[in-house]
This record gives sequence, C-alpha cells and structure tokens, in this order.
Amino acid sequence: MPLDANAPLDASLPRDTTVPRWLRQGLRSVALDLKARRARGHVSPVLWAGVPGEEARAAAFDTGVVPRRQTLDRSDHLEVALALAHVVRPLVRAPIFWVTRSGTPDLCDPDLSWLAATRGACDVLDLEHQFAVVTREGWHHEPSGTVHRWKRLRA
Repeated sequence: MPLDANAPLDASLPRDTTVPRWLRQGLRSVALDLKARRARGHVSPVLWAGVPGEEARAAAFDTGVVPRRQTLDRSDHLEVALALAHVVRPLVRAPIFWVTRSGTPDLCDPDLSWLAATRGACDVLDLEHQFAVVTREGWHHEPSGTVHRWKRLRA
C-alpha cells in the first residue's frame, strides 16, 4: 500500500489521537531499514524530510559528517531543516521531518533542537508541522505524542 504524505493531518489534534496508518507503516519501515543497515552499535543522528519509508521521496542530513569540535547552533539547525524541506517540496506537498538515531525513542535535548528547527522551517514555509524520532526500539511522533515500542522488530 503506497504511503500518502498529502493526506490531511491536523496539527491541532489532541495528543491522544492515533497516528494515521500510512504514517505508522512508514515509521516502522524506517526502523526496519535502520535495523538492517545498522544492526548493532551507535547510529549518528540523521534528520530526514519527506515521506517516511519512501527514500525516493526523502532527503537526509547526517550529523555524523559534522566535525566533532564543531557544534550546530539554532540557526544551523533551521538552515538544515529549510534546505531539506526545499529539496523535497517538488516531490511532497507536506513533508514530514524525522530523526533516526540510537537509543530509545524518548525525546532528548538534540531531538528537541531539531523539533524546534523543523517547526520554524514549517512556519517559514507555511507548512503543517509533523516530526518523529525513530530508533531500532520504536518511534515517537509529535504533535500527537504517540509512542510506539516493540520488544523485537521483525520484517
């Protein structure tokens, strides 16, 4: 079943609203891909924009390419988010942003920095904001606040 990134999503929905099926499937697909590519060990955070689960309609920024001594500030985060949105806008009317990384899907400080940057990018471009964190252990979606975890992810 193809994913529909243009399906209407309302950012004002209550936090207990479930995530649409096509998006749940896409986030699970991202987790499966992450597991297949990096079965063990640390995964550098990567910010994505586009349609989760459809690499042909997504663009990524790997934070692992940033030198260790150099940190990204707020304006850098915003520029990266804007650039990714501009890259995928010809392919996706309403791109979704997500971060893939190691650990649990609970939001941490770096995730919150990307969340703020992607929200800012969506405000600048007049887009609806959707954001998720995806790990091998599960995913966390904002603005719904939905968290999905699994004991053992299988294809």
